[in-house]
Order: sequence, then C-alpha cells, then structure tokens
Amino acid sequence: GGAGGRVFNAELSVLARDQSGQGNDSPSLLFGCTESSRQMITANTDGNNGPPGGGPKERGSFAIPRAAPVSSKETQVIQVFCSDSPEPSSFRSVQRICTFLTQADFVAKLRSKQLKGPGLAELYEASKKVPADVRTYDITYTRVKKPAAPPAPA
Repeated sequence: GGAGGRVFNAELSVLARDQSGQGNDSPSLLFGCTESSRQMITANTDGNNGPPGGGPKERGSFAIPRAAPVSSKETQVIQVFCSDSPEPSSFRSVQRICTFLTQADFVAKLRSKQLKGPGLAELYEASKKVPADVRTYDITYTRVKKPAAPPAPA
C-alpha cells in the first residue's frame, strides 16, 4: 500500500453536529457528541500523467489523459465521554463510527452487476439508513501536561 509519492486532495464537510449532557447532580461527568460528515479524497493529477504512479515518460511516447481516482465516504461518529472527576486528568470514551454507502458507490455496484433486480430505488434509499461498516472503539484520553496557571491580575 501507500501513496507511492502521489499527492492527494482531501475535503471533509461536516453535515451535522449535536451534543447532549447529563445533569450536574450526577456523580460522573457524562456527555455525548455526534457528527455526520462527507469525505472526498481525490488523487491530484495534471490530467496527462498516464497511469497512476507511472514513471517518467519515454521519448516518443504520448500521455493518455486520465481522470483522477476519487474515494468518497459518508460517516457518522457517535461518541460518549465519561469522567469521574470534575477536574479530570483523564477521561474515557466509547466511539462508534458508521460508514454509509454513497450514491457513487451504489452506482458502481450497479455497473459491476453486484446489485440486481427490481426495487433498486428503494434499495438505495434503504442503504442510506443502514451503515455498510460499523466500528466501535474504547478510548482513554490522558492529559499529558497541565496548562500553566493564568497570570495573577495586577
């Protein structure tokens, strides 16, 4: 794997954000965050660079214009944070990342005949509601350095 020296353009658009907290009378600090985003990764090409990752052009050869390969993802991240101290030096989190099938991915599956049959419009609408991939992580955040105290007022 690896990019092989190629340059990529990345665009990340946040579609929605939300957060909710627990009341102050709780013994632990608990709050949740959600974020929905769209990520587009495009190989940076000059339009005439031949095959991706190709070497120098030989004398007498010609370049074939190529479209830039594109990767597109729609994701939803749900994260719940918890700490047992009002001034925590560390806190825990459970993070769930869902990746959804994009319209471009759906069309590619149609073209490759991975999807067949009647009701394709309904199938696409359903695919927007059910994630294609779900990953869950347990994360512990620990403060590395305590921030310096602000200067005393004069």
